[in-house]
Amino acid sequence: MSTYNRAKNITEWSALVKSRDKYTCQSCGIGEEVIAHHIKAILDEPDLVLDINNGQTLCRTCHIRIHNEQKPSVCCFPRMVNYENSIRHWLPIIPDELKEQYPQYIGVLQ
Repeated sequence: MSTYNRAKNITEWSALVKSRDKYTCQSCGIGEEVIAHHIKAILDEPDLVLDINNGQTLCRTCHIRIHNEQKPSVCCFPRMVNYENSIRHWLPIIPDELKEQYPQYIGVLQ
């Protein structure tokens, strides 16, 4: 993967994905309340979190629909801030019914 397709941080990633998609939902074509969505889930493919090719612009309605049809993603979980070595990390709070699917996060917030 070329570094050309990688953003410096999640804010830049979101802006680049939305700009590339002309701020239009890639599912329904609406251009209101758009969100940059990770095609491959962050928890499953953490190396792709800043890869612009792993993003698509969706409206809120389509974003919710996609996550209802597929498994939940870290973007849908509430998060807690944790500082480690002065670096801020957003840690997902995994609901009890999904803890088996995401064992790498169990105990992280306790």
